[in-house]
Amino acid sequence: MFFLRIFLFFYLFLHSFSFAQDFYVSTSEEFINALEEASQNGQGDSIYVSSGRYYFSSKIEITVSDNKDIRIVGEKDRPVFLFSNNRDYGISIKY
Repeated sequence: MFFLRIFLFFYLFLHSFSFAQDFYVSTSEEFINALEEASQNGQGDSIYVSSGRYYFSSKIEITVSDNKDIRIVGEKDRPVFLFSNNRDYGISIKY
């Protein structure tokens, strides 16, 4: 019984921590979905973006919960983000 209590204690203790996630994306939709999930889970996630062209029709605006970092990493050949709206373009991440 003693070992069961210790096991449950450590299981619940470790389970209460949240760990950062890594997202690997290769399309515009995957990038948007990864940004949205990373901004809401409060874990300090990393988004790895494959080489290629990513097309967006408007500015991307994300608000991050719990002031956690979101790290966006491009592959060696560098991904290219293209926005079709010339006046209001880019990525805005608010804390």
